[in-house]
Amino acid sequence: MKKSVVVVYANGQPAGTIPLGEYQGIVKKVGRDWHIHLAQMLNYADSCLTLVKRFVVLGPILWFWVVLGFVTFAPDDTSTMLNAGISMMVNFLRITGGFAVLGSGILLAADLMMKGLPGHQDLFEREVFDRAARRFAVSPGAAINVRIES
Repeated sequence: MKKSVVVVYANGQPAGTIPLGEYQGIVKKVGRDWHIHLAQMLNYADSCLTLVKRFVVLGPILWFWVVLGFVTFAPDDTSTMLNAGISMMVNFLRITGGFAVLGSGILLAADLMMKGLPGHQDLFEREVFDRAARRFAVSPGAAINVRIES
């Protein structure tokens, strides 16, 4: 009876084989490694900080150009439009703020419940696990794929 093996492909070309049991052991070991979980946590934090940085940097730049356009093309109506815009924004935030907090809480609770379901696998975690499990000596940027054959 032929044993199952995992064929490793680098850039679409077979690069070697690993016994299936050894490959599964590597995947389990990577899944239990706390460094992987730390890397994933830092990945989430970096994504959030990148989003915040974009809003903080690009938001004022966008508003500067909008206000400059108003001042250039309608200088008499600029103060009236700015005051009306600010009051509309304050009213909008007052009305929708509660819904945003409630919706965020519901989404967070749903996300946490889904992570507790059996068989749930986070796509970001899977990518980090795969990256760590497939660490082979190949050139940077090489595509590594595995296929189980019997």
